[in-house]
Amino acid sequence: PSSSFDDILRPYQLDGFKWLKTLAKFNFGGILADDMGLGKTIQTIAVMLQKRDDGPILVVAPTSVVLNWQSELVRFAPSLNTMILNQCAHKTKTIEEISSGDVLVASYGMMLTQIANLEKKEWGIIVLDEAHAIKNYNTKAFKSVIRLSGKNRIVLTGTPIQNHFSEIWSLFHFSNPGLLGSQKSFSEKVKYNRERDEDWADDVAKEIN
Repeated sequence: PSSSFDDILRPYQLDGFKWLKTLAKFNFGGILADDMGLGKTIQTIAVMLQKRDDGPILVVAPTSVVLNWQSELVRFAPSLNTMILNQCAHKTKTIEEISSGDVLVASYGMMLTQIANLEKKEWGIIVLDEAHAIKNYNTKAFKSVIRLSGKNRIVLTGTPIQNHFSEIWSLFHFSNPGLLGSQKSFSEKVKYNRERDEDWADDVAKEIN
């Protein structure tokens, strides 16, 4: 990472940075699923600085953390030009003119209203923060973000699986489209493996008893 992070990144955060950079090298998107408070934002910003010449950067986050992204970017990456789409008076013009070295931060709600403009842009990096917001593949949020075009996609969430294992498909379909196959086939495999494991557990229980 940039020398400005020498005394900032902890060892496990440096590992996260290296992991994301390795995935990017092979054109894979990545999911960083550290627990809350372990520094997913700063690890991602370190990657942004390294990849700043690949094109403009888009960060989509819940409204509650949009300003936190702005403050963290200003603090740790002042050389990047950070803009909050929610606060821009001329949103269409801002999106059209954004370029390498620029970071555009938008709430999920704003992303939905501006998807027609955002999808026209080729982004160097697309970051989804609190990405479990797209866990349901039937929602407008999921259907919108997969329309975005980006060279590298980073998914951040402390809870990649909240209710059932099939939710992970949506996150992977955004970060690495097609890697887990179709949603239907993946869900069927998950269901089969769960039933198989339950049968195995029942057989073991019978033997023990």
